[in-house]
Amino acid sequence: LNLEVLMNILLNENDITFRNNKLETVRGEDEMVQKINCCLGSSREDWFLDTTLGVPYFQQLYRKGITREEVLAIFLNYISRIEGVIAITYMDVTFDTAKRTATLDFKVRTKDGVLDFSRDF
Repeated sequence: LNLEVLMNILLNENDITFRNNKLETVRGEDEMVQKINCCLGSSREDWFLDTTLGVPYFQQLYRKGITREEVLAIFLNYISRIEGVIAITYMDVTFDTAKRTATLDFKVRTKDGVLDFSRDF
């Protein structure tokens, strides 16, 4: 997934950031954190110009009876295709059936180092 054009602009709560009337940019490790978070925050079929972009939350993940292995496979496939991710060194998912949520924990290796993530979905 190549979102390089948009990813070097610093986002704060999904809004473009300005300082002294100039766009703020982000590089290195912070850029990769932002890129991965943006990719995971997009749902497949959200953008009408390319409905294949995004995580298949509604199409595959939010269905009854999905197994832990299926969830891990979906995220492994998706995250490994993000430009700049060299390897996924750890991934686990925990389910909270009472709250009807799940948490994905993972580590990725990039040219800038290993990054840790924890994301509810």
